[in-house]
Amino acid sequence: GFKASTSKPASLAVAAAQTTTTVTVTGSPAPGTPLTALATIAPAPDGGTASFTIATASATVATCPNIAPSGGTASCSFTPANAGQYTVTAVYSGDANYLKSTGSVPVDVQPISTTETVGDNAASVAQGDPVVFTAVVSAPDGTAPAGSVSWTVSSSTSLADSFCTSTTYSDGTATCTVNTYLDESGGFLQGWDGEGHDLTAGD
Repeated sequence: GFKASTSKPASLAVAAAQTTTTVTVTGSPAPGTPLTALATIAPAPDGGTASFTIATASATVATCPNIAPSGGTASCSFTPANAGQYTVTAVYSGDANYLKSTGSVPVDVQPISTTETVGDNAASVAQGDPVVFTAVVSAPDGTAPAGSVSWTVSSSTSLADSFCTSTTYSDGTATCTVNTYLDESGGFLQGWDGEGHDLTAGD
């Protein structure tokens, strides 16, 4: 027969699982419009947290620290204040069973389109009298954007006096007072130099 024997204990090392973090952003990227960043962690961990950083090339503009994932996903809402390039980064912290991972995605926030309407009071003044040009600038939601309006004129005739003897811009309306009005041959006004807009309006 055989005598009873006992084997020596065997050691088994169980390594933490590798993870990947994928970041997506939903919403319409525009200044002042809320966006949502979603971090998807695979495989879905049962612990750890996800931390978000939203940054431009020069500064961090928003953070969402220590968000506990649910079903492998974590989210962060933020609102870009200005147009430009942003990078959204999510870092999964890892835990005893899952390793740390990082993901990022670029977001291009475009300037809000505006419309500019230009008119004048030339029909009610005599040749040589001051003419007031008015530009009305508005965003799609009807609000008046900040910034400034600049004016230039091209014409086949020269102006006797300096263009825009006075200018103002307030609440979406800009005015330009001109001492001498253009004749029938020409006149082109272009303007809007503010907040990344570049629009023209003819007259």
